[in-house]
Amino acid sequence: MYYFKYKDDVIEKYIVSFDINKVKKIRNNIINNCKVVIHKEYDGIKEPTSNEYIKIRNLTKIEIDKDVYHFSYDEVIYPLLVNTINLLLREDAKAIDNIYLEKEYNNINELLDDNKRELLKLYYQKLKSILSFNLIATINIDYNITKNIGVSRKNKEKVYYVRNRKKQK
Repeated sequence: MYYFKYKDDVIEKYIVSFDINKVKKIRNNIINNCKVVIHKEYDGIKEPTSNEYIKIRNLTKIEIDKDVYHFSYDEVIYPLLVNTINLLLREDAKAIDNIYLEKEYNNINELLDDNKRELLKLYYQKLKSILSFNLIATINIDYNITKNIGVSRKNKEKVYYVRNRKKQK
């Protein structure tokens, strides 16, 4: 995967490498050890829905009245780090931004006990240690040009990043 880093009017091009099996193992460990399961029930007309962070399991739907149902289900909530790892496995450079720009990786911190919270931090550090960056090119560039090629500017420490773009299908 290529990653571009913009700093002081220079774009640095890196090859980012990692062991896919190790990254998948970390993702599976996070899913198994750091998820939160909450049982929920309600009466209504609309079924609960899943998204990339929350999955619905053990859904039961019992009709109470015409078009009104009693829903009972388990909501499984995964840490944001699982989504970041999925991005990394798809070779999306946004994953590097999430990891190295210290984006919040724990969306369920208040729901975790201390042991799970510490375990999640260890998985995060292990993920960072697996990534290897090799600088392969530097390009001197004018700032006006960078605005036209999709540079993502981060004001913190005046470091700028360029994400590689995938071809649209």
